[in-house]
Amino acid sequence: MTNDILERLSALETNTIFDALDFLELQGATYGLRPLWDCPKIVGRASTILLGPKAEGSPPTVHLITPVIDSITADDRVLVIAGGVEGISSWGDIIANASKVEGIRGTIIDGMSRDIDGSRDIGYPVFGRGVTMISARNRLCIQELRSKAKFFEKTHLVPTLDASASIVKSDNYIDQSLHEELQAAFAKLKLEQKDDPDWHPRSNDMVQNLVHPSLFPLVYGRSRVFREEVVGVEDAIDRWSGKGEVIPKYQKPSSDKQRYYGTGIGGDQVDDSYWSENYQWLPSNVAFQEDGSVKFTSYINGLHPIKHREIYGTIEKLIEKALPAWDFCLACRRDHRMVGSCRIQPRFGMPDNPDDNNDANWTVALEDVPIRAKDESSDESMNDDERQFEDWKKIREPIQPEAPEFKAWDYGTKPGESLRERFRDIQVIVKMASIELTPDKPSFPAGG
Repeated sequence: MTNDILERLSALETNTIFDALDFLELQGATYGLRPLWDCPKIVGRASTILLGPKAEGSPPTVHLITPVIDSITADDRVLVIAGGVEGISSWGDIIANASKVEGIRGTIIDGMSRDIDGSRDIGYPVFGRGVTMISARNRLCIQELRSKAKFFEKTHLVPTLDASASIVKSDNYIDQSLHEELQAAFAKLKLEQKDDPDWHPRSNDMVQNLVHPSLFPLVYGRSRVFREEVVGVEDAIDRWSGKGEVIPKYQKPSSDKQRYYGTGIGGDQVDDSYWSENYQWLPSNVAFQEDGSVKFTSYINGLHPIKHREIYGTIEKLIEKALPAWDFCLACRRDHRMVGSCRIQPRFGMPDNPDDNNDANWTVALEDVPIRAKDESSDESMNDDERQFEDWKKIREPIQPEAPEFKAWDYGTKPGESLRERFRDIQVIVKMASIELTPDKPSFPAGG
């Protein structure tokens, strides 16, 4: 089709062309398509794309439409996208920008688009059946939320961070009775410490530490320890206080060659940077009981075991309640593989070449960015290549990976994998802090 024919066609209305095709008994109309913004008429040769399921083994960073856009070298092309799914978008701002750069005249979608404001802003015509916020990636998110909702119905836990590490939360996990016990414990400690509150550093006197492991840590070269005996709860003060031998200064063995691959999530080693050569927080031993409860078998550092016996009982109930959440979040490495109740496999495959300088990862290739002339009035010292590279960084957008097929993760602790089944006891570090709001300080920043 020559440019002359395209120019002649551009002077005609769509209805006229359809009448001519109908007269020749040729099918040439698709119903229900409309301009998705007040865009001009487009005429051009069609580059047609049939959407379908993502092929197994195809690069995860390549959008289905991107290779077609990259292959177009003429300026008389119109993208025609067939096979769209009802309610799911197959077009958006990022690929509209890439198409505009390649000189494509517009896009016709047998389906839905999203982000239409961006196409309008750059003057890129888009025709389709409608606009939706749902993309294939959105659909994947919705399916995953439904899966998590089913897990919440069974456990009252919601996985929030759900990747190589996990966090769960809940707004109704702790019953009212335990809430009231915790409130009473905090009120008692605050009353006892009201004359000399321990405000957390840099908290603007809004976070009061009631029990904090840094208040009375183990100090190498000063603290007294026992080599064999275990300091219990009831006898911690009267029998053991002030006794034992001074622990020596910490000295890292010269032969300690750490295997750094074992220091990641679920690894069996702790990176040296996490250890202090001066101090160490002191954990408490917590034993699992046959009736399903837990019991402190050593005192909580900073909480008097006799004076606050009822607070010990309250914290034991809280730990018992928290165990299923801990089971979910704690993964371990076993036989060179991750084991746990949380997600231990990625949703997306690894990209072939994730380097920022890889053109295939961006909507605009570096070579397609025009070289800007040097501004002689400025003191700019960059050469042509450097200016082109800097301009490329400003206009490029990352190509998002195609959404994979949704596979619901089998949340939940498997038989034999819970902390209670794997261990007789665990060690827990206890911290109790209260955020204090006043009329002068009515709010506290999240994460502060």
